[in-house]
Amino acid sequence: MAESKSINDEEEGAAQDAREKAAEVVKQLVEIGELITDGAIQFLIAEYTYLGIFCLVFAVIIGFTVDLHEMQAAVPSNFPYTATAFLVGAGTSIVAGYIGMRIAVYTNNRTTYNCCKGELVSADVPDMSLDSTYLEQLVKFYNIKSKEAATAEQAGASGETRKGQTKDLKEGFMTAFQGGQVLGFTLVGLALLILEVLLLTFKATWFDKVAEGVLADATIVDQD
Repeated sequence: MAESKSINDEEEGAAQDAREKAAEVVKQLVEIGELITDGAIQFLIAEYTYLGIFCLVFAVIIGFTVDLHEMQAAVPSNFPYTATAFLVGAGTSIVAGYIGMRIAVYTNNRTTYNCCKGELVSADVPDMSLDSTYLEQLVKFYNIKSKEAATAEQAGASGETRKGQTKDLKEGFMTAFQGGQVLGFTLVGLALLILEVLLLTFKATWFDKVAEGVLADATIVDQD
């Protein structure tokens, strides 16, 4: 009975140690994630400050060249549409970059966590060790002459495998994959939305009126 109690106490102690280590790992992940997020935001602020100045200067140049020419054409435009489209596109890019950075950092934290908690599963693993022979063959890996040599040198000194354990990274992979999906669909959807808004706005404020005038002139000419 005493031995059974001692074994149970040891198991409980080991479980408690495991929980404490897990809590410490999660705490470190959160701290590192916050530091990375703060660093990313500071980087974006600095980048977009200079980018915003450049976009404003370049928009003025476009306005006094392309748009000024269009507003003095035979069928003149009534607004600096090119410069406006450039500024709206630059603003959309800035918003997309910010959203993408936040999603990427958010996903990275959770991917790391899910990879860490992955269970050990049985698998055939390369029979290798980080000895001088393996390191020499790792260097030679970049000058592979045959498929057999590539297989052997990727596996290690012997090119053989043995029964062992490896981390199950499926959940971490799916987290990263889904984060990439959200990022891609969000950015593409945002770009298409802004483009559609620009097209509808320009069409309603200028193109439709010009088209109506051209059709009216064509009708008068036909009647004459």
